Amino acid sequence: MSTGRRNLPNTATSEPLVSKHLTMTSNSLTTVVCSYVISPEDIAKLLSDYGRRLGVYFHGVIIVNGRHELTGVGAAWTVKRGSNKEFEFSAYQEGLEVLGLTGENGPSVVLFINDTAFQKHHCLDVVRSLMPYRGPVADCVVPAMAGKGDLYDNICYRNPWSGLPVYLSTFCFLLNRLALSVFTGILAYGNADLGNNTIDLEDPAWGHQLETTFRVYLLCHLNYPGISNTWYQLIEKRNNRSLINQKARCVYYEHRLSGDIGANGVLFNIYPTPRKKWQFFLREQQAKISRRIFSLWRFHRHEP
Repeated sequence: MSTGRRNLPNTATSEPLVSKHLTMTSNSLTTVVCSYVISPEDIAKLLSDYGRRLGVYFHGVIIVNGRHELTGVGAAWTVKRGSNKEFEFSAYQEGLEVLGLTGENGPSVVLFINDTAFQKHHCLDVVRSLMPYRGPVADCVVPAMAGKGDLYDNICYRNPWSGLPVYLSTFCFLLNRLALSVFTGILAYGNADLGNNTIDLEDPAWGHQLETTFRVYLLCHLNYPGISNTWYQLIEKRNNRSLINQKARCVYYEHRLSGDIGANGVLFNIYPTPRKKWQFFLREQQAKISRRIFSLWRFHRHEP
């Protein structure tokens, strides 16, 4: 398994992980968004609405991996066609390149959003919960990330790279400047740890470089319906082997990002307490019901 160690700040010294004076006072937030199902226009409208509610000016780049037209969406956003090579992860990388943020330069903190955040989650609640973490994330003198934390509670019980029992979801998250170089590095490890895109999950050669328990974790996530960590779309998509194989790479990248940052930096879980987790669950259900009601309304509206 590739380790991908980097020359990061020595956290064993007396240097504090967070600088004494928080610098995040700006209401402007550089944002990279992956558009696939939701159009760039709708994403821009949603984030403009969030901005009015939260008092934050969201701006940056929208990478379009779907078939939407590359129409202008206002001065706040650059809209570019994405390769969709690595789904949202290639979009994130390409967005950073468009903004010129592939090195340790640019803003002190960047927000990343996949459009599944709008489709499948209560995105406003997640973005709202991230906002107080802009200061701590930006001011960490080591790589730092904030997002929704999930525990390893079946098959694999710790992250193979950090050893921590938690990872952060990558549908909506913050990275500080030092973590951007960590992010750009993880995409290089996909072929080393998983083989190239032509190797199927069911091939014994797939993932042979991975730690055994994590390899089984990934295989179960995308091969076996009905267990606790199964991908929610597996039954519907399981015969699309190309999609399944690419999805496996994206799940790997998600865990690898938390692992490499957690090994040498700081992970901020935005829902750390039982109360916060319960509130998140309730808002997710609220969003699901709202989407269902809207879908039914739209269906009946177009009935003859």
